Amino acid sequence: MQTKILKLNITRFDEYKNIFGIKKIHSLWNDFLAQSLKNWQDIDKSDWEEKRLIFHSWRSSSQVFGMDDFSAICLVIEDRIIRHKFNGLDKMIVKSQEIFEESIKQVILTLSKTEPVND
Repeated sequence: MQTKILKLNITRFDEYKNIFGIKKIHSLWNDFLAQSLKNWQDIDKSDWEEKRLIFHSWRSSSQVFGMDDFSAICLVIEDRIIRHKFNGLDKMIVKSQEIFEESIKQVILTLSKTEPVND
C-alpha cells in the first residue's frame, strides 16, 4: 500500500501568518510542538475523556499551520470517542501519529523558508 504524501494547506497557513505575523507564528509553532510532544508521551496513560480533549485541541490548533489531514483525523477520533465507538480506535490513533509526524515535517520545511524578523 502506497503512503499518501501529505501537503499543507498553504492558503490557510498564509492566512494565519498574515493575521499573526511570522514571529508570532514561529512562537505558536514552538508552543504547539512542545505541547504535542508531551501529549504524545502521555496519550497511552490517558483515559478516553483526556484523549478526547487532546484530539479536540489538536483539531483546532493544527489548522493554524495548515495541517488539514491531521486535523481531519483528530475530528474523527474525537467524534468516535464522544459516541463511545472505541473499536479500532487505538489503530486510528497510531495512524494519527503517523500523519502528525509527516505533517510536522512539512510545517518545519515551510517555516524554515519564513524566518522571523526582529521587530
